[in-house]
Amino acid sequence: FASSNDVRVTPHVQFNYFSHPKDLSQCVSAVKKIGEVLSSKSMERFKMVDSNEERNFMYFGPSLPTNQSDESAMEEFCRSSVTTIWHYHGGCTVGKVVDGDFRVMGVNSLRVVDGSTFSCLSRDQSSSHYHDVRPSDESAMEEFCRSSVTTIWHYHGGCTVGKVVDGDFRVMGVNSLRVVDGSTFSCLSRDQSSSHYHDVRP
Repeated sequence: FASSNDVRVTPHVQFNYFSHPKDLSQCVSAVKKIGEVLSSKSMERFKMVDSNEERNFMYFGPSLPTNQSDESAMEEFCRSSVTTIWHYHGGCTVGKVVDGDFRVMGVNSLRVVDGSTFSCLSRDQSSSHYHDVRPSDESAMEEFCRSSVTTIWHYHGGCTVGKVVDGDFRVMGVNSLRVVDGSTFSCLSRDQSSSHYHDVRP
């Protein structure tokens, strides 16, 4: 473990993506399936006109390889586009990897205090569960709060329509103030929450 044991130092983590050949082959298979879906007739309406006046998909990040039968190109796409998702969980579950105080079993001076200690997450915003993964000492808690405060993408429910804002997203009882973000949703479906934001606008 190459990281410092100083809690103020960012740890160095090696995820070992595609360290097993099966991982890479499964990624290639999945990307090929995505390519099949994107080339289907039903997806045509989602293409946009690019700078060459041709209709294509607009990608965030690298686009799919043109020749999807080229295994090496597909493997390179997987390697260059793999990323970590915020809400991964289950890798360091309590009772199997860490004890009840989040200390890694069999290792001195190492705790895991993130979502990887959860065996499963409910359907709501995962950050709502993190209050249970925290130091118990008051001074440690203050330091934990200072070092971990962040804005969560998908927060919702704080300014729900009919309770805090009216049907035009105006804050009730306040002049010239509207709220037009995800906090006006009382709940979110299981798909990507940004897909709902087109409905939250004047």
